[in-house]
Amino acid sequence: MEPIYDVEESQTFHRKRTVSEVSYSARMLNDYIKCVVIGDSGVGKTCLISSWACNTSYSLEQLVKTHVSTVWAHDHYRKDANILNGSMVQIDGGYVALRLWDTFGYHDKDRSFAYRGADVILLCFSVAKAQSLINLKKIWLPEIRRLAPTTPIVIVGCQADLRYLYREERYKRVQKGLIYKVVTENDILIPDQGRKIAKDIGVPYYECSAYTTYGIEDVFLNVIRVAIIEKRKLRFFSSLLPHMQYPQLQAPMRPPPLQMPKVEIPVETLHQELSSSLLNGSDGDVVFVVHGQCFYAHQICLAISAQVFEDLFIAQDFVRMENVPSALKRSRSSQSYDMMYLNSSNSVCGISNSCFEAEDIQNKNFIVNFAKKTNCPFLKVEMNQSVENQLKPGKISHYTVVTMRNEITERAFQIILDFLYAGIIPSDPDSFPEVCVACGFLQLSYLTIAISNVKENEEYLNLEVMKKFQEQRTHKLRELAVRWERLTDVRFLLDDGAVRAHKPLLMGRCEMMYAMFNANFIEADADSIFLPGLSCDVFRALREYLYTGSCPAGATLNCLGIIEAANRFCIPRLVAMVEGAVVSDLTEADKEGEDIIEDVLRLLEPAQLHNASQLADWCKTYLCNQFLAIRQKYMKPFLKLSPENIRFIERNRWPPEWYLKEEKRYYEGMQTQAKSRQSKRKGQLKHQFFGFDQSSSGCLCFCSNSKRAVEEREKDGFDWSEEEIN
Repeated sequence: MEPIYDVEESQTFHRKRTVSEVSYSARMLNDYIKCVVIGDSGVGKTCLISSWACNTSYSLEQLVKTHVSTVWAHDHYRKDANILNGSMVQIDGGYVALRLWDTFGYHDKDRSFAYRGADVILLCFSVAKAQSLINLKKIWLPEIRRLAPTTPIVIVGCQADLRYLYREERYKRVQKGLIYKVVTENDILIPDQGRKIAKDIGVPYYECSAYTTYGIEDVFLNVIRVAIIEKRKLRFFSSLLPHMQYPQLQAPMRPPPLQMPKVEIPVETLHQELSSSLLNGSDGDVVFVVHGQCFYAHQICLAISAQVFEDLFIAQDFVRMENVPSALKRSRSSQSYDMMYLNSSNSVCGISNSCFEAEDIQNKNFIVNFAKKTNCPFLKVEMNQSVENQLKPGKISHYTVVTMRNEITERAFQIILDFLYAGIIPSDPDSFPEVCVACGFLQLSYLTIAISNVKENEEYLNLEVMKKFQEQRTHKLRELAVRWERLTDVRFLLDDGAVRAHKPLLMGRCEMMYAMFNANFIEADADSIFLPGLSCDVFRALREYLYTGSCPAGATLNCLGIIEAANRFCIPRLVAMVEGAVVSDLTEADKEGEDIIEDVLRLLEPAQLHNASQLADWCKTYLCNQFLAIRQKYMKPFLKLSPENIRFIERNRWPPEWYLKEEKRYYEGMQTQAKSRQSKRKGQLKHQFFGFDQSSSGCLCFCSNSKRAVEEREKDGFDWSEEEIN
């Protein structure tokens, strides 16, 4: 059974090289090693050398750019004391000076001088450039055989981090050069491909990353071991040779799990869209007459913005319902609901149900006379008046006509409408007196404060004023329109009941609703509209979002139904908000240890069907990271997914298949090494490295016993241990 990997605990490998604090001293050195670094241009040779010799750290921005050929100069050892000290490496009980020689990667360059005296050759390729691996056999190995046929070789795959970085957003967002070749999935080489070539020529194989520092130390410590062991053929009496281990196994680089995508929610535009309703005033349901000039508006938009309009329209709505035929009245429960609201509302201008007294109402035309009310901004209210639509000649619409007091001017009332709809604060000082008079009648405290701030040159205070105004309007919208369902003008017939709504709010927030109510469709004049395929709960959630701009309460309980409806009515922001709520709940459940794999499997394809792309991407990424758990427990529902989804998850699974093979190879090698220690064999098994002598006998004229005796005498004669040096 394969282990289950904890996604949260997996971290990218980071380790800085431990540099010896001992200053460079030729007397302390056991040996010098010259290492020549070769390979194609742009595979990461110079970065590899700098990471080791200079302890350099690289950012992603430094590495992901158009390649410029560079060579790490050997003069650094002569000019920089820190680099010289860093070249002295303590390894297996002794000190060795490792001198690195960088070379140009161009194939036509003459590198014969670099090979002279080389103790080991580090042959580099990039795991993200297949051609660089091909060139190992095609160009570099023939050159080595020609110029340094007896020099040992170590193959290293550089840029191992690109195996997972190429698909991350941070890599995609980094500014790259004009001719930088972006890495794709087809460019990536797995370790088996590099190891196969190493096995064919009988040399060790390692991988490294200058970005994460993975493998840097492994590469150069084992380069030293390869060089020292090769010197056994010529130097029999070196005290370092008996202690030197064979090249060690390298733990595979464990790629981090796929980054979980974040759900991005578009910016809220509730107040801007509400202000756009002012431009469609001809589609309103109320007409204000100010000194003979008509202003078209919407009762619900004004009622949520000013208390005086709320009292007026709620009261006239109650009177209208009391005077309609009994067949058209609301249900008894709705009437009691109306009374609950009227009793709970507070009047600021003496306008309430009581002000529509019997003697003021002319039942025939529903005309209310407010001339006797000295504090009231209205002179007369005429309900259910037939008026020709100005933008649609020949069409008769029913409006509530409100005649304003003479103290309120046309300019002042237009400014007030601009403020109540769009939050526009007047800037013309000449209009301030008449606007303030109108605000006094209409009890518009926010506009009065805003004008006062403009007068005192303290406009910056208006930001807080407008914030409070918008918060109050949203609260009133939630209470008046969502909770109490007041001032509705349309009813939607759904699969399991009916829900009332407000055309102006629906039209201002939903393009499909705007087209349905504004174009030449039968729904434009209908009082009841049939919407099949929707339940009352889903439509209420849809309405709550359109009215308030916030995620509906309990959206995750029927997330697919709401997403389907939002996609049907082309409301992408609601889709994103529900996606965010679902992802948040799933993430929280996953952190608490709940098994959510089955839920994610059920969500994936419906999310794709209803264009919830962010939720679908999150589900696919989560399933990729949990692939081993799926294979052990959830293969049956997994195989029910579409072939495209199955291929994507298998291709991007974590851990990847190549890593599991590398991990298995590593642990098997470690077990073999442990067994060899038990059998008193030092170091790692020789047969794992194909280029080394397999014989345990002595060399030349020395038998094995004589050689062992010489080594023991050398060991007793001079101790290179750390205690002796210090």
